[in-house]
Amino acid sequence: MSVLAGLKVANTSRRDAHSPTQRRRAKLVEKLEEQLQGAEALISGMSFQTTKRITQTNQDGELERVTVPKRFRTWHWHDASGVWFLEVRYGARALKLNKSGATSIVVGERDRLVDIIGTVIEAVRAGELDAAIEEAADTRVGLKRAKSRAAATA
Repeated sequence: MSVLAGLKVANTSRRDAHSPTQRRRAKLVEKLEEQLQGAEALISGMSFQTTKRITQTNQDGELERVTVPKRFRTWHWHDASGVWFLEVRYGARALKLNKSGATSIVVGERDRLVDIIGTVIEAVRAGELDAAIEEAADTRVGLKRAKSRAAATA
């Protein structure tokens, strides 16, 4: 009897595990959770710093993995009157949150920022921003070039 005969096999690949829409949702939720941590730190008066792992050459000329601070840009701000706003971004693009093209959420007071970000996370997980995410993803420069090359060769 073959060793493989005792295993349960399937005709699927790693690429089939998640659709592009699910991957984009997960990416946006991850960034929103980072913004949530930053907002919590802002409200409590603490500083917030994210990190990333990079490979660099040490003094001996060997490659090593190190943790370095990552630039963190907040998606929230306030105007001169003290009203806070939140802009949901996918990459470098602000998402259009409704049919009129509005890109900012009026938060009001700073203390409501955490609750509003939590609500946006729930909306992303429910798929309410899928169309806006797709639109932002389709406007990438590299994607436009690839589509125009494909159209030219067809």
